[in-house]
Amino acid sequence: MRAETLELCCCPECYADLALEPGYESDGCEITRGSLRCDACGERYAIDRGLVFLTRDNHEWRLLRKEAQEWGKYADWDTIAEEYFDQLPYFAPSGAKQDNGFDADTYWGIEALMTAWNLDVLRDLLAGVERPAIWDIGVQSAWTSKLLAKHLSGARVIASDIVDQDNFGLGVPKKVFFDRHDIFFERFISDVHWRNLKRESMDAVYAAMTLHHFEYLQQGLDNIASVLKPDGVFCAAEPIVDLSCDKYTNSYETDNWVKHGIREMSYYFTDYYQFLANAGFKDIRMYPYFLLDERAKPDGYNRDLMLPYYPMPQRYVAECRGPRKALFDMMASFEFREFTTPFYVFIYASKTRSLEGLDRVFLMRDVRARRLVQAARYEFMHHPGRAEAIGAEGDGSRDGQTPCAVR
Repeated sequence: MRAETLELCCCPECYADLALEPGYESDGCEITRGSLRCDACGERYAIDRGLVFLTRDNHEWRLLRKEAQEWGKYADWDTIAEEYFDQLPYFAPSGAKQDNGFDADTYWGIEALMTAWNLDVLRDLLAGVERPAIWDIGVQSAWTSKLLAKHLSGARVIASDIVDQDNFGLGVPKKVFFDRHDIFFERFISDVHWRNLKRESMDAVYAAMTLHHFEYLQQGLDNIASVLKPDGVFCAAEPIVDLSCDKYTNSYETDNWVKHGIREMSYYFTDYYQFLANAGFKDIRMYPYFLLDERAKPDGYNRDLMLPYYPMPQRYVAECRGPRKALFDMMASFEFREFTTPFYVFIYASKTRSLEGLDRVFLMRDVRARRLVQAARYEFMHHPGRAEAIGAEGDGSRDGQTPCAVR
């Protein structure tokens, strides 16, 4: 942790300012060991290995600690070389139970393209903001935070998760990312449902495939809205469930929940609209992933068949006459058999800022998406250490230039 970050964070118990206690240790880059104290309520929070533990000593946190331990066991991350972490999402390690290599049809391939797109969007939205503060939530090993810090010049990135292990969680960045890429970002061990950042202190909040792990989505989005500046932007990439799915069954009977205690909830796209609006967001935009990759678009849809499955009282979303009504109809009416793979969406929201320009951005998707696909493939084929890791050679990008979206 760096001392300058104290101006952004607060006590999760009483929301007062925190102060660094004397006697801390530093490695010249950051404070590696010490503690923070809240003078208002007297609570202390540890700093260890540069990680800030903004947690509460209660039953809820003990359950989260159990879940954090299971995340590491679930994927066998301790068997994976450090180089693989540095290549995510452009190369999926076999221990992550995904096929090796870049393929836009796989989970990691979709993550790569959605991340490349969102980096491009955030760069545009934050243009002109000096040293933008970005909260990256649910980061696991923080490869998204690495990309944010690397590609958004001057950004003050705060990565947060409940996992602190060196072999998988927020212990990874310091030993893998910082020296290799000459970057730095903060790492907070905390729960997104608790506010530990000051009100209206963030220019952007980013969530990559994270929201469906919120057991209490409304509480989490309320917290996100509270720390965003009025013109700040919430940006997310998320899988959603078909409206014919039973949300309770789809959440609580998954293997990850039953076997590992890993929370995986199921939310309809209407849930996201409703909860974001409840949190105070005024301009809410949601775009299907297939706008970037036509191969992901189902063959057809039947609005009349699926409309009854709209969760009440949110049916008004389906019946609205706004400019994106066609997308509402389409997302609402896919038949269950068409959901052989998760249905991915981009989510953007702001409390006061107009995001209308994003509609034009997605209309330009053909040109930009081709460039982003090329960028992601370039990153995969030319990432340092990839040839040694899997014995493959890259094919280069057009004219030998690295595409600008993911350099």
